[in-house]
Amino acid sequence: MYKKIIKLFKSQKKQNNNNNEKQYYCIEMSSTMLPILVRLDGKMVPVNADLNWSIMQLKQYLYLQCNTKPEKLKIVFAGSELSNRLLLKNCQFAHGTVVHVIVSSIPDDQKQENEHSTVSTDSIAPSVDGISIQSDSKRERFYVYCKSNDCNSVKYGKLRVCCKKCKDEAFELRRGPCSWDDVLKSDQINGLCNAKDCSGDVAEFFFKCSNSSNKEDEFHASIPLPLVRTNIQDVPCLACTTVE
Repeated sequence: MYKKIIKLFKSQKKQNNNNNEKQYYCIEMSSTMLPILVRLDGKMVPVNADLNWSIMQLKQYLYLQCNTKPEKLKIVFAGSELSNRLLLKNCQFAHGTVVHVIVSSIPDDQKQENEHSTVSTDSIAPSVDGISIQSDSKRERFYVYCKSNDCNSVKYGKLRVCCKKCKDEAFELRRGPCSWDDVLKSDQINGLCNAKDCSGDVAEFFFKCSNSSNKEDEFHASIPLPLVRTNIQDVPCLACTTVE
């Protein structure tokens, strides 16, 4: 394992002082790297992120790209703003995951109070009662039929959300879904669209194949299968007696 220090700095003029004060951010990088995509100002920026970073450290790294203080950035993923203390390894990011970076106009003190008000859709899973928040390592999974040429079969599915009006995924939910009706029916949950010049406030849920390469034309290529369930209780099959 290797480590190195990246120093990020910005010159800031002190009031009533001609000297410059440099602000430094130090980030440790190790061999636990994961390539992700950051959507910033309408552009996709590839980032080789360290899974041991916190969200705040990721913001500090992005400071080089947008020249905006980390305290003014918010990172939105799967319908929720991610907390600064959250570690990337606990965000369920995969190779090529897309996260959205928005410059926030909310004051820092107010932002801290409102931060992390909604659970990410990655923590939502099917349950006996419909859909619920599940944080256990052994939990049920969504299943979809993927229509893309690469799959054309039943796969694990990922629940995602976008703005119904502009289809942008930089959308923050007012609340998480708690039933299949919330996900499959229209106009069930409101939220905030962070896309430029969009006033949309209605969420639209969709499913992605777990093997998706994050291409726009593949976002709606997966059909949810609510009746297919995960055998988390290890019940043997009546036909072949195996447990899968």
